[in-house]
Amino acid sequence: MLWAQASQAHHRGDLTTAARLYCRLVTHEPQHVEALYRLGCIAFQQGQPAQARDYLMQALALRPGDATIHSGLADVARALGDLQGATTHYRQALELDPQADHTPTGLDDTLPVPGVAMSDSASG
Repeated sequence: MLWAQASQAHHRGDLTTAARLYCRLVTHEPQHVEALYRLGCIAFQQGQPAQARDYLMQALALRPGDATIHSGLADVARALGDLQGATTHYRQALELDPQADHTPTGLDDTLPVPGVAMSDSASG
C-alpha cells in the first residue's frame, strides 16, 4: 500500500509526499531497493547530490548488478565533480546492460576515458 501511494505521489510530481512515503516504506522494509533508488532520484532532483549518493549506495549494496542504479550513481558522481566515479559507474551500467535507454550511449569529453586522449574519446 505504501509503495503504491509513494509511486502515485512521485508520478504526480509531489516529491515531498513521495519522499516521505518512501522513507516510511524503507523504515518498515530496510532492503526495499526500489524505494531507496527513488529516494536517491528525488534527492538528486531536489539538488541534494550527497544525500542522493547515500540512498543510491544503499540500493547498490543490496543489488550490485543493477545498471539503473549504477547509471544514477554516475549522474550523482558527475554532479559532485567526481569524474572518475562517474566514469566507473557509467561503464559498469553499460557493461551490465549495454542496450538499455537509461545508460549513456558513450562517454563525452567531460568524462575522460583512462588511457585515451580526450580528443580520441570524442571521435571513437
